[in-house]
Amino acid sequence: MAGAEMSHHGARGGRVLDREQFIAYARKQQVMAVRLLAEHGQCAGGCGCGRPWPCPQQESLSVTADHYRARLALLDVTVVLPVVTPSVARPARRALRVLLSLISSAGSATLAAITARSNR
Repeated sequence: MAGAEMSHHGARGGRVLDREQFIAYARKQQVMAVRLLAEHGQCAGGCGCGRPWPCPQQESLSVTADHYRARLALLDVTVVLPVVTPSVARPARRALRVLLSLISSAGSATLAAITARSNR
């Protein structure tokens, strides 16, 4: 066996997958579990598949779908965030401070007017 195909301690019966291979595998497993779950669901006679409710097949498929969904959430990149440079951030902070001071000034005047009306 080649090194990439050899199993190591903790691997289940086969070769060790790299990150991208595992992501592809996990996506397939999760999609298949969700597809199979479509055949299951509580109805008047038990499960949609004919088994009594709670259906052990439905429970197993739900656990499998959740397992791979959780693994993909940890491994799969979903959003690339932009890099904010200090030259862009400083003017924005300065503008925010000016805006907050204007709001604070207007808020103080409004608060004083409201207080004066309520004291009448």
